[in-house]
Amino acid sequence: MIERILFILFNLNDKYIHKSIPDVKDCEYALGRFCEYLIKEEQQIFERDFFIEKLTSYCTEKLLSLDISFVFDIMYENNILVLNEDHFMFKGTYWIYYFAARRMYANDEFKNYILNQEEYVTSPEIIEFYSGIDRNRGEVLEKLNEELKKTFESIDKKAQLGDEVIPLASVEWNPSQASLLKMKEVINEGVQDSALPTALKDKYADNGHDQLKPYEQSVNSIMKEYEFSCLIQQVKAISRALRNSDYVSTEIKREILNTIKQSWKQVSKILFALGPMLAQNGQASFEGQGFTLTDGFSTSLDVRMGEIWTANPENVITMFKDDIYSNKIGPLLYDGFINEDDPLIRHLLVLLFINERPVKWLDAVNSYIENIPYNSFYLGNVLGNLRQVYKYSFIENEDLKSMRHLIKKVSAIHEFKGKHDQVSVNKIRAKIIPKRSVEELE
Repeated sequence: MIERILFILFNLNDKYIHKSIPDVKDCEYALGRFCEYLIKEEQQIFERDFFIEKLTSYCTEKLLSLDISFVFDIMYENNILVLNEDHFMFKGTYWIYYFAARRMYANDEFKNYILNQEEYVTSPEIIEFYSGIDRNRGEVLEKLNEELKKTFESIDKKAQLGDEVIPLASVEWNPSQASLLKMKEVINEGVQDSALPTALKDKYADNGHDQLKPYEQSVNSIMKEYEFSCLIQQVKAISRALRNSDYVSTEIKREILNTIKQSWKQVSKILFALGPMLAQNGQASFEGQGFTLTDGFSTSLDVRMGEIWTANPENVITMFKDDIYSNKIGPLLYDGFINEDDPLIRHLLVLLFINERPVKWLDAVNSYIENIPYNSFYLGNVLGNLRQVYKYSFIENEDLKSMRHLIKKVSAIHEFKGKHDQVSVNKIRAKIIPKRSVEELE
């Protein structure tokens, strides 16, 4: 789309009909080298004369004929470049990443710089643009996967948080106080068996709430050591690359998705371990990654901690869904779902399906709800998410009809202890369907 915009600006503008129209590819080459300079020098502002001087030198080197002043004027008049006091800058950083991605495609040295220096961690957009150039950048996907695995394995080895820190399988449909206390015991055992710092372990063992300062001091060191923020950014980058890589081999796509899913689970584990800090402070901020509780949580510390833990799956999917999802990635996600055995990961994928509704989303959700315990947390969480999405999201009419049926079906499975035949579904009263809070699509 950006390439089309540039073509229109440079070729279909009657205002400049008397000018020598610049070739879009020549512009992308010169601007790509300029954006390479900006990234390496870590700067975003520049003077007009400096811009013209730099791009002119690039064109002279390649024996290109390009009116750089004209290129600058077009970009400025069309709000791609904007004035910032006495300097200029690209209005959106995505322009820098787009032209830099073009430079990566044309220049292996710069591509290796971005990948080897892990520049993409702070700017995943550059990988998104690069992988979308021909949708067949398998070598970059493999490189990103290798780096993500290293980070994942480093966190996993140092934290040593086993699956026992995930208590959801033992939690009821609508967790009681006793169930929440049991959840606390399960997580506590997992944390005590981990390699997390003593200060964090003490937070679980201590019944008082006066050790906030030492706990806070330990958190920053935990995150620096465990590369948590880096993991999150790498997952975002590789997710964007994956959704733009339609034509790479199926084996590579499956391997990437599996690494992403395992990383989701690792993030979920760490968020479970950080529950006490979020419950007590209402927020946690470290390594450039912050988490904040919204309004509506209980005033009771123990209850609030339980609410944080039961919101964990939805929070993980909310964190990553916009990076991985596109309409065309649906078949890969469904393939990843039917071949997945881990209970938490299957649940995370189902929440993704409910929120985004790709191809075969209904098959996946139906299969899921028919094969999990009728009184489980997972089933209750599906109902909560179905009602939330139904109430607040813009949904096509056919999907609205499917969601209404699913809401009643999940309710029937719970109420009638596993039954989901049409007779049982019909017994569920219509009031279970929430009122829509957005204008319905025609």
